[in-house]
Amino acid sequence: MKKLLVLIVPVLLLMFACNNKPATETAVVSTDSLTVTDSSATAADTTEAPVGNPTMPAQVFEDATAKPVAGATVVVLENDKALESALTDDKGFYTTVKTLAGHSYTFTCSKTGFVTQSKKAVYESAGSLPLFALVAK
Repeated sequence: MKKLLVLIVPVLLLMFACNNKPATETAVVSTDSLTVTDSSATAADTTEAPVGNPTMPAQVFEDATAKPVAGATVVVLENDKALESALTDDKGFYTTVKTLAGHSYTFTCSKTGFVTQSKKAVYESAGSLPLFALVAK
C-alpha cells in the first residue's frame, strides 16, 4: 500500500499542478527593428484597456530580463507637440486615448535608471501601439 501511495501521490500532484496552470500562448510582435516574443500571455490574463479607450494596451519591459517596467512614462507626440502621456501599470502596460488611425506619431518612453527610447510609427488600429524594451543605464 505504501509503495502504491509513493507512486500515485506524485502523479496526482503533477496532474493537479497542470490543471491549475493557465494555458499559455506565444505571441511575436515586431515594431521597428525590435522583435519581442511574449510567452507570458495567458488565458487567465484579463488586462484590458479602460472602457471608452480606442486602443489596446502595449507593454514596456526591461530588455535584459523581459520583466515589465511599472511607472514608465510614454509620451505621444504629433508634429513635435505633446498629444498625451501615459504611465505604465504594475504589469508594464500603457494605453492611449487620443491616437487616431492613419496618423503618424512619435512615442517616447522614459523612466529613471533606463535609457530613454523614441519610436516613430503610423498608428494603424487598436493593438498597434509600440512595445518598448528599456535598457538599464
